[in-house]
Amino acid sequence: MPIVANILRPIVTLVVLLSFQPIQAEELHLAGAITKLIKQLDSADFETRERSAAELLLIGPGALAQLKQLPADSSKELQQRSAELTQEIERQLFIVQSRSFLTDQDETNDHGLPGWQLFRSVSGGSRVSKLLFLEMLKSQYPLAQQIQTVHHQQLSGGEMVELQQLTLNASLQAEQLLRKMHRGAEVGVGDGVALLLTTALIDGTVPVEISDFILSSIHKNMFEYLRRPGYKVCLRQLLACWIPKTHDGIAQKAMWVAYDLELAVVLPIARKHLSDSFDRITREYAIFCLAKFGEASDIAKLLSLTSDETIVHELDDRSVDYNVSRVAPPGLPVEVQPSLSQKLVRVNDLAAAAAMILMNENPGTIFPGMTKESFLGRTSVGIAVDRELADQRTQQIKDWAAPRQVVPDAG
Repeated sequence: MPIVANILRPIVTLVVLLSFQPIQAEELHLAGAITKLIKQLDSADFETRERSAAELLLIGPGALAQLKQLPADSSKELQQRSAELTQEIERQLFIVQSRSFLTDQDETNDHGLPGWQLFRSVSGGSRVSKLLFLEMLKSQYPLAQQIQTVHHQQLSGGEMVELQQLTLNASLQAEQLLRKMHRGAEVGVGDGVALLLTTALIDGTVPVEISDFILSSIHKNMFEYLRRPGYKVCLRQLLACWIPKTHDGIAQKAMWVAYDLELAVVLPIARKHLSDSFDRITREYAIFCLAKFGEASDIAKLLSLTSDETIVHELDDRSVDYNVSRVAPPGLPVEVQPSLSQKLVRVNDLAAAAAMILMNENPGTIFPGMTKESFLGRTSVGIAVDRELADQRTQQIKDWAAPRQVVPDAG
């Protein structure tokens, strides 16, 4: 048996080698042909250059590697033609991949499109999600490739060496896009989607440039998509990655976005911005967010604010009833305008109203003009109090809050 095995071993080896030789030879032949065609892109003969370009287009993706690895001393003509061919081949490849991707019933298949696995984990694998993902690739393909690299490093538990570069590149992209937007140039929804997906990987606070562009994008090119139910669902998931990582300087705006889009992930931001170290409008938004998304554990903090009489808004009759005309009709003498009743909305009013909502109590006992629906509609007019009755209202709130305050156990 050993003798037979020794005789057969070289025969098997020869068969294996021969089976690979045609493939290797074919690959070498193709590589040599591509090299020759690329060199001919710089030919002095116009027809030769055009014919070579056409043949490289027919070869397609197989020519990409060599088209992207030109010698450093290549002429401008060769560099330009190679860049144009690369762009066209990648465009055609993207069309083919996109069609296969959209029609594939298995949402886990990315068909070679970078960033899909992370995108799918954030916004789902629906057809609308796929369409939004393709918009991102159309606008920010290189950034998507970086996102995929960082995501793979994250999944493998390796060192996140590429994350810093991704964050820097995304910030630079955001700056350029903001300038473009300010010049009135069109910016696609895919740009905002790419930057939102980047924030899913960023550790800590998102750079200011990225957040500024995302906010601008929400009001402009992303706005129409947020009005479409399917797209809104996907964008909400992406925005939920960004909001908790926003910096304090845009807390008010982040809370506004979260409130309108029903994103409870804003709660930590709202809780952080209740104190008097922040401006009155930011505190108002924080209380509104607690009223809408808050939990039982938030009630104690709201009750502690019921003694805070900081004025948030000063209103008058025109602010409350702006549909009533106070100007005499043409031709009639101008009547003396009655003095306007001044009304106040204070922190303690807002806090008490929010606490009542979380405790499922009737707010009408203290705020006759308020309903839960109007307050959650971010309307504070219903809790406004006449200035001359402010002290009386304060006492009502204190009397209501006192028995509900939790006294710490001395033991």
